[in-house]
Amino acid sequence: MTLLEKLYNEPLYDLDAVNPYLSLKFDTVRSAMEVRKRLQLMKDFIVNCPQKSVLMQSIKTKSYLLDTQLFSMSDLVSLEKANLIDFLFDLASLWQKHIFSCEVVNFI
Repeated sequence: MTLLEKLYNEPLYDLDAVNPYLSLKFDTVRSAMEVRKRLQLMKDFIVNCPQKSVLMQSIKTKSYLLDTQLFSMSDLVSLEKANLIDFLFDLASLWQKHIFSCEVVNFI
C-alpha cells in the first residue's frame, strides 16, 4: 500500500480550519457536521448500553467520526457523492430509535 493510499482514509482535514465558510456555502458539509454533533451526543448514551458492541459495529472503521470534526479524503469524496451523509443519517436514526427504546438508557 502506498503512502497516498494510506492517507486517503486518514482523518486529516479539519474543514473549519481549512475554510470556516464551507459549512455555510455547502449544505452537505453543514448537514454532515450537524449530524456528527448529534452522534457525538448520542454516543454518551450508547456507551452505557449492553448492546453497544452491536451498535458501534457499523462505525468501527470510522469511529473518529464520533470524536472529532476531522474528515479523511475518502469521507470528502463520499460526502460529495452523498454516501457519507446517508450513512451518518442512517446511523443517527438507528441510534435514536435504540435510545428511545433501550431500558438501560431510559433508566439513566
